[in-house]
Amino acid sequence: MEQRLAMTEVPKAPRWRRISGYFGRWFAPGYSACGRCRRPWKFCDGHSTRYSDSHGCFPLCEQCWLELTVEQRMPFYRYLVWGTWASSYCSCANCRPELESLWNEVEQAVLAGR
Repeated sequence: MEQRLAMTEVPKAPRWRRISGYFGRWFAPGYSACGRCRRPWKFCDGHSTRYSDSHGCFPLCEQCWLELTVEQRMPFYRYLVWGTWASSYCSCANCRPELESLWNEVEQAVLAGR
């Protein structure tokens, strides 16, 4: 399975939104942010992708999510699971299948356009 974290093929968010994200982080310390435009969640709505009946995730704001194709969104979800969530799992052989199962659920939801 490819776990590449590069996002070079993803178009940048509009300049005004990236600038807004830069300054917004000054006024919202401690908030996480959209993976593309970097605006803190305090100042924008995340697009919640439901990957199970009781779980969802939001690596992109609603505006960025709408501007990207499914293929362009995938690196942000991949980074969320393998780059961020994976750090809370140990690296033993017992935890790896659990993380891969989680990724499969998220990937299927993204491919379904949720």
